Amino acid sequence: MGESLARLYAAGRSYNRSAFHFGCSLIGSPVAGEVTMSWKVEVITEDSGEWESDPARFDTELEALAYARDLELRCATIRDKRVTESDDPVSSRWIDHTLRAVKSVR
Repeated sequence: MGESLARLYAAGRSYNRSAFHFGCSLIGSPVAGEVTMSWKVEVITEDSGEWESDPARFDTELEALAYARDLELRCATIRDKRVTESDDPVSSRWIDHTLRAVKSVR
């Protein structure tokens, strides 16, 4: 566990505990005072070898983590997954193991 991740985990940040639970790595975890617009799932498939972003954007990190885990179980070609912050607006919700579109509030 990296030094900064260990420090955040020791501070009791729930998003770090959820990342370990779902087997995802986190990139750009929130820092006090920063605002995250949404969370996205990125995966590496055996074909590309590069991080590719799923189009769904989630309101919470936990939703993105749950979706990432489900995506990994459904797609045998996924070699790695991670959840990252995004400046994009929220577009999806993960409710009862179902991806649902969210209407924009703007």
